[in-house]
Amino acid sequence: KGANKRMARKNFEAIRLCRSHNLRISENSKALMERFPNDPSVVQKIGNNFFVKGKLQVSHAFGNGYLKEQRFNERLYPIFRAKSPYCGGYVSATPHVEHVSLMDRDEFLILGTDGFWENAEPEVVVELLGHFFHDREILEGNLDQISIDPRRASELLMQYVWLRLHDSIEP
Repeated sequence: KGANKRMARKNFEAIRLCRSHNLRISENSKALMERFPNDPSVVQKIGNNFFVKGKLQVSHAFGNGYLKEQRFNERLYPIFRAKSPYCGGYVSATPHVEHVSLMDRDEFLILGTDGFWENAEPEVVVELLGHFFHDREILEGNLDQISIDPRRASELLMQYVWLRLHDSIEP
């Protein structure tokens, strides 16, 4: 029974349920430039990254009110303000929401910040966690239920990201 289950669970599939709002994705930059055609500084490239008005890499955020409304921009010290021309409404706090029903075959759901997903390949993360769960099941002799410490799984993923950031492993 264990060998058959191991073979059946060897391949894990990563299904992305979120959408990145980072401006390095050309469709996000293009959409912002189309919304503000009279503002040549709406998307600025600094180094290898793209920023809204040279300040923020994403087009959706909960904070950053100064990129949403002019009255907040005007209250900042001049050095911190988004520069002229200023149209307001560059950044939205409205999230992209997609409803997805989990299925019986879904084994786990991984929640992570945009910073995590910028440094982690979804397929590798799913493979790591899949094997982590599977190896724990075999060690514990529990082939029908997953008993896992979420903190330990989180530590495993953070070690993976740290190694990726420090060029110790390939993607």
